[in-house]
Amino acid sequence: MAELHSQLEKDIFNRGYNLSEITLPVTFTDRDGHGFQAKSDAVMLVNDQLTVIEFKDSSMNPKTSIDTCRKKLLAQCNWHQVNVDPTWSHNELSAALWKTDWRSDCIHYAWNHSRIKSEIVSRGLAAHDINYLVVFMRHPATITYKKKDYYFQNFYKFKSCTFREFKNKYKTSDMLPLHLAKQLLADKVKPKPKPPAMITTMNQDWY
Repeated sequence: MAELHSQLEKDIFNRGYNLSEITLPVTFTDRDGHGFQAKSDAVMLVNDQLTVIEFKDSSMNPKTSIDTCRKKLLAQCNWHQVNVDPTWSHNELSAALWKTDWRSDCIHYAWNHSRIKSEIVSRGLAAHDINYLVVFMRHPATITYKKKDYYFQNFYKFKSCTFREFKNKYKTSDMLPLHLAKQLLADKVKPKPKPPAMITTMNQDWY
């Protein structure tokens, strides 16, 4: 069983869903060329199709890169007088801010809550024939973007749904236990062996 980090994850686990917190065996890259890892909250297998799931308790922020998020988190730490080192990484700043009363800043500015990050993860997993699904516990019906209203499932460039929709569509038995999820993910991204080179023999005249 995965370690339960929040009341949200405890609630989901108590409903009978296996949680599988796994650092995905794929390295992703943001728009600045910075590599990063991503984690699953759960992994599902339906009709032989593997799906990585993230559960989110709020809508996502529009930050476009890790460095953009780091600079904003540092500014918020300074504003709230959170004691941090200005050379800290995005992850260190986010962790420091999360331990304070200003957790909402992490949701608004941290990379793990960025919709761009989820788009990158979705594309990266698709290259290995792995689906990606973000399940929102709560989400406004529409998102206003550039003065236009979008139904939230049509706005994100990855598959999404509410937890109510998720419960209606998938069974607890669709969720994989941790050890099996790890194995199937590793098998999916394992480099395929190259076919042996064809050996051709040319007729030669020997003198």
